[in-house]
Amino acid sequence: MEQQPIMQVNQTIQQFVHSADGYDNKLKLTFVLLNMLQEGIQLLLSTDSEEFLSEVRNRIVELDKQSKGLADVYHMQLLQNNEIIELLTDPTSNRIADIQNQIDVLLKEYDGIIKSLVEIRDNLPIEKQIEIEKK
Repeated sequence: MEQQPIMQVNQTIQQFVHSADGYDNKLKLTFVLLNMLQEGIQLLLSTDSEEFLSEVRNRIVELDKQSKGLADVYHMQLLQNNEIIELLTDPTSNRIADIQNQIDVLLKEYDGIIKSLVEIRDNLPIEKQIEIEKK
């Protein structure tokens, strides 16, 4: 059975019911409407509400887990943003200067390593230097 959007189903039911507006034989119309109600009640009674509720519960638990995970991520991000704001706005903090000093030290070490590699390369025979440059 093809599933249709709820609004389309509701419109179809309304059109069917209102197509009987002005129908002369009220007794037949009453029996048709009662039969529709009875069929609807039978359909509702045949629906497994426990399975439906179980699916809803599972979906709620899944959404709860996802929201808690997102809340943790956003909370961590907020804490980091607050820490950055504190660093940038606190004139007495030495943390930025400490980080800058660490960067300077690491850059000097890196420069020293590059200088050593250049000196080693420069002391190699010309053939080896050409071979290294080709790579």
